[in-house]
Amino acid sequence: MRRISVLALLALAIPACSDNTFRIDPLLAHDTVTVYAPLPVNAGRPTALDVSAANLIIRGARFPERASDAEQWDFAVRVRNGQIVLVPASQMGLTGSRAAVSPALAGQTFASVREVPGGVLRTDSVVVMRPGQVHVARSRDLGAGVFGSCQQFAKLQPLEVDPVAGRLQLQITTNERCGDLRLVPEE
Repeated sequence: MRRISVLALLALAIPACSDNTFRIDPLLAHDTVTVYAPLPVNAGRPTALDVSAANLIIRGARFPERASDAEQWDFAVRVRNGQIVLVPASQMGLTGSRAAVSPALAGQTFASVREVPGGVLRTDSVVVMRPGQVHVARSRDLGAGVFGSCQQFAKLQPLEVDPVAGRLQLQITTNERCGDLRLVPEE
């Protein structure tokens, strides 16, 4: 009687590497979000941005002064020196927040940003928003995932920036998968 090794049996049971059976695609949510700087004309409007997503819905505009939204946002919207800026939550007193945003990515379009490039995310400075520029962002910790804390990654592009009205409209794509830097579907 011949003995067949357990490893040989396992090798037969596992599909070939070229098989995409175990491929995990990014889970991408897309939306257009409008947020406002806290000016008198914007009373009652959302003044913070949440780039995280759940069930393919970007959480988007938040009211940081409400108990339901307290600490559930990534960036405050402000007008500084006549420009609309995003301020990471850590710069607004939420010292535990890891939310970060990049300066404008030179030479990039919204479609051309396929994943978050290394070394561009900033938690320690505000970022000016200008129409057409493209930025990448990381959400705050969203709680414990299977292997620890979870942050989501996104790309954003201001569509409309009105510092006088304190209005910022952005298109956003967020990858719901924890820690996954990809921002376009797999081919």
